[in-house]
Amino acid sequence: MATDLPEILGESLGTEFVTVYVGPKRKGFILHKNLICTKADYFSKAFRGGFLESNGMMDLPDETTATFALFVEWLYKSNLSEAHTRDHFIALINVYIFSEKICLNDFGNRVIDRIREIMDNIDKRMTPALACYIYSKTSDSSPLRKLCVHSLAYALWEGTKRHIPNKEDLYTLSRYFGNHEELFVDFFNYIGYCSAVESMANPHLCPLGLEPVRVCGFHRHNVQKGEKCHLDQEEDPFASVWEIDDLEVFDDVDPDSMDD
Repeated sequence: MATDLPEILGESLGTEFVTVYVGPKRKGFILHKNLICTKADYFSKAFRGGFLESNGMMDLPDETTATFALFVEWLYKSNLSEAHTRDHFIALINVYIFSEKICLNDFGNRVIDRIREIMDNIDKRMTPALACYIYSKTSDSSPLRKLCVHSLAYALWEGTKRHIPNKEDLYTLSRYFGNHEELFVDFFNYIGYCSAVESMANPHLCPLGLEPVRVCGFHRHNVQKGEKCHLDQEEDPFASVWEIDDLEVFDDVDPDSMDD
């Protein structure tokens, strides 16, 4: 670390470091302990509790370096990069799933906002295969599942102006939904509702500037803990500490070939 960082940053970040080893190849990320513990209770309990990780090291073998690199980017910069590529889109999907694992709602809300922006701006839409992958990695209360269903339903309506799939659509969907009962039920429950009210909302619109209900339509806020939408919060005290230039380059990913 440079010795000429402002004193206030040193106080905020602290001088202790922890190392998180990510993926089967155990790529190491050296991070400020105070920062990661302040941002996420999951890491605070691990590094400051009586667990094995209290020695300052943690393994996340099931995560990818691209996923964790996005988390580190947010950790230090309080924002997410705006790369408009399919690889980045898939990385955002995976980092949202990671946010649910570590119970970090604010981070997850920011990620899902960025997912919606990408889906709208560059037509990186949900596919049945990607939806099946997401359902295999999330719980039934996940807002990402809700976005999956709304996106698939909107894609059907946008292309055909039909709320209900025809025979050809059903054959296509059945190939993917066959082993995913929850996705099957959620999808047809939603399109049934849309058919009844004769309305189909575009879930991909950027939430910024929209009415409050739509802003938080795919957010998760713990009211009991006093969590508020990040769009209403003041600037994060850790924001933009420095630029991160060495984040892992995203590997090529074929979303339609993801294993469950």
